[in-house]
Amino acid sequence: MIIDGKKIAGEITEKLKSRPAPKKILAAFLVGSADSSQTAASENFLKQKEKTAADLGVDFRIYRLSEMLSGDALRKKIGEIARQGTVGGALVQLPLPEKFNWQAILNAVPPEKDVDVLSERTLGAFYAGRSAVLPPAVGALQKILSAAGFDLKGKKILVTSGATFEEIDPVRVITNKSSGKMGNAIAEQAFLRGAEVILLRGHNSVEPNYNIKEEKFTTVNDLFNKIKKYLKNTDIAIHAAAVSDFTINNK
Repeated sequence: MIIDGKKIAGEITEKLKSRPAPKKILAAFLVGSADSSQTAASENFLKQKEKTAADLGVDFRIYRLSEMLSGDALRKKIGEIARQGTVGGALVQLPLPEKFNWQAILNAVPPEKDVDVLSERTLGAFYAGRSAVLPPAVGALQKILSAAGFDLKGKKILVTSGATFEEIDPVRVITNKSSGKMGNAIAEQAFLRGAEVILLRGHNSVEPNYNIKEEKFTTVNDLFNKIKKYLKNTDIAIHAAAVSDFTINNK
């Protein structure tokens, strides 16, 4: 089965265009120096969100904040802006500079305005079935499966999440800041819908909240071998792991 994600996205966008545009702002917070490669990558993600928002008549505003701020000062600034009456929703673009505790910063977004469902309070409400908003990855998966007429019950689903680690030497590694939250959320929703789920997750990724069969991986090669182990007997494979672009040939 081939699923045309772009077609589904286009249909969703056209449907949303028929609805009245929200009167309040969607605020996005970008933290980091302008000359950072990490900030440049985040800028590209935000441009995609900005374009979709413009198509839907949403007032999307990017607030660029300095990484020189302390964690407390950054939390305060995000909270002050997000709590304004003119702001209807807010998100913090990840990843954040290394000095910050990303979960503490995400928690600065008021729960009622947390469109990414990443703060501890909104995630807790989601897992308790009390959230009016789905995490974007979960909502996207539901839309795709619905459009394809695909029922997950009894299906074998393979999900990857989190970061790989490529050893440079006994001390240093090549990795990234992927938390594994998106893959986790997808795996958990598939599990709750009756699928037989296998979760392959990075060693530092967040743990699932349910009794899902899992295996941990370290390197890209390790992940590749684990995928090969399960892929033949898998109905659906969802690759949400953040895989390294580089490996070390000679240590």
